[in-house]
Amino acid sequence: MSEKCPLISSVWVSDIGRFPEACREQCEELWERAIATQTPAIDDFTDTLATNCPHPGSEYLDSELSRHDSGPERRYAINDQCTRCGNELCSEHFTFICPYN
Repeated sequence: MSEKCPLISSVWVSDIGRFPEACREQCEELWERAIATQTPAIDDFTDTLATNCPHPGSEYLDSELSRHDSGPERRYAINDQCTRCGNELCSEHFTFICPYN
């Protein structure tokens, strides 16, 4: 399967509804390699008023794929949430190039 990337017509997609099959078949190995070899860029949301959370502990919330501009660069993000209140706490981002852009 070498389809056009589903993210060409969408800015991002979450794994809550499962990633499109084309993403999993064509790019999952690429984002897994990025996770294994890159230091993640981390967005910490706990310092903003909207998600200021005093509770200790976090757990996996979901992951997302997103694109930048209309180019082939993609970002795989792993999002964590508070174990008590469910606020989104942080996101780790890994970048890779989609060969099917």
